[in-house]
Amino acid sequence: LTRMLDAAPERLTERGPDGATPLHMAGTPEVADLLLDRGAPIDHPCVDHRSTPAMWAVDGRREVTRRLVERGCRTDLWMAAALGDVALTRRLLEADAGAITVQPGDEALGGGNIYIWRLHFASSPLEVARRDGFDEVYRLLEAAAPPELLLVEAAARGQMDRFDEILRATEVGELPTTRVRQLLCMDLHVARRMLAAGADPNAVNRHGQTALHEAAWNDDVERIDLLLDAGADPAPVDGLHGSTPWGWAEYNYAHAARARLTERGAYGPGDPVER
Repeated sequence: LTRMLDAAPERLTERGPDGATPLHMAGTPEVADLLLDRGAPIDHPCVDHRSTPAMWAVDGRREVTRRLVERGCRTDLWMAAALGDVALTRRLLEADAGAITVQPGDEALGGGNIYIWRLHFASSPLEVARRDGFDEVYRLLEAAAPPELLLVEAAARGQMDRFDEILRATEVGELPTTRVRQLLCMDLHVARRMLAAGADPNAVNRHGQTALHEAAWNDDVERIDLLLDAGADPAPVDGLHGSTPWGWAEYNYAHAARARLTERGAYGPGDPVER
C-alpha cells in the first residue's frame, strides 16, 4: 500500500465495488491508519449505498470501525449498538433521543443503507444489541425506545404479556405504518393482537409493500386469510416492483398462496390468473 500510494497518491479515493474507496475496504486498524494519515477522507460515502467506511466495516471488521470512531468518524446508534459501545450509545441518545427511530436509508444516516446487509436485516439498534448480547447497551436503548419499538422487541422475545401491556397503553392508529406492517408480518399471535387492537391491515413499508405481499411471498395461507378477513386490500400494487401479492406469490412459486388468493378473488387486472 505504501509503495502504491507513493507512486499514485490520488488512488486514496479510487472507486471500487459499489463505488467504495480503499478506506471502505481496510482490513485492519493499521491499514485504516495508513490511509487516513495519507489523507483519505474519513466519511467519504460509497456510491451505491451512500455509506461511510465505518458503516461498511461494522460487521466482520469491527476493530476497523472502532478505530475510525476513535479518529472522529460520523457515528450513529446502529454503529454504537453493533460495537456494544455504552459510552457512545449514551452520548448519542443524550444528543438526540429520536435517533433511535432512524432507519437505514434515512437521510439522517446520509442514506447509509449498507446496514441492511452488514447488520443482517436487523429492524432497529435494539435488535442489533440484543442479538449480539450487549445487555447494557440494550437497556439504554430500551429505556429510550418509543412504543412501536418496544412492541417489536416484546414480540421478537416472545414476551406476550409484556406485548399486551404495551399494546393496551398505545394508540395503535398513531404508530408508524412501517412498524405496524412489520408487526403484522411477525408471529401470527402478534398479527392477530394487532388487528384486534385496530391496526390497519393495509399498512405499508417504505416501498409500499403490505403484509399481504409478505404473506403471499412466504406461501402463508393462514396469514392471507387473516389479513383479508380484517379488510386488507386484496390487490395492492407495491411501489418497488409494481406487483400485487398475487404477483409476488407467482414469482416465488408460492403455489398455495397463489391458489388461495385466486380463490378469494385477491388479484389485480394485470395478474394472469387463468395461467
